[in-house]
Amino acid sequence: AGERAGGGPRGPLTRRAVNRPAGGPLPPSGGPDPEPAAGPRAPVRRILLVGFMTAGKTRIGRMLGTALGWRFIDVDAEIERRTGRTVARIFQEDGEPAFRLLESEATIEALQQDEGVIASGGGWAARPGAIEGVPGGTLVIWLRIPAREAVRRARRGRPRPLLDRPDPLATARALLAEREPYYRRAHWTIDVEGREPAAIVEDIMQRMKQLHGR
Repeated sequence: AGERAGGGPRGPLTRRAVNRPAGGPLPPSGGPDPEPAAGPRAPVRRILLVGFMTAGKTRIGRMLGTALGWRFIDVDAEIERRTGRTVARIFQEDGEPAFRLLESEATIEALQQDEGVIASGGGWAARPGAIEGVPGGTLVIWLRIPAREAVRRARRGRPRPLLDRPDPLATARALLAEREPYYRRAHWTIDVEGREPAAIVEDIMQRMKQLHGR
């Protein structure tokens, strides 16, 4: 399932060079982020957006799909469509482990499709082997957002069960500290704070053109 964004499909993008595949070595704890890899070890057939909640994976993903003429798949929205319940309700009624199972199943299915931009759930990538296990031809992009900005955005948007705590900022910081070593395994890292989604999409498109010599 998913939606075809924009016009008709375009063929797979080809790779020029690779510096470090997803799942490559991590930097020392507390050290700088690794240099972004040039791309996966195969022609790019799909793009997977990872990152913390409120980073803009859905909005940016939909716009990127339009720019590429690829379908857009939002994993959280797909879970809600299948279950007839919101993510917040699933957390409340079934608990986080049950949601993570649904999330894993939906993400695996989405990654089998070509010419797609996939917005993963914020916690999906933060599991050992998740990013390393993506199919060949998947370009993984981390949309990086600081904890304080994530909480600010969350207060204006839909309910975020994991931040429904007395101190949401402390919770966000703790979650990010736990998840960032996994997010760093993405091919590219793009900061989103203070930037418009259209500018971020243009940044990604320009990087892809440089990557593929277009």
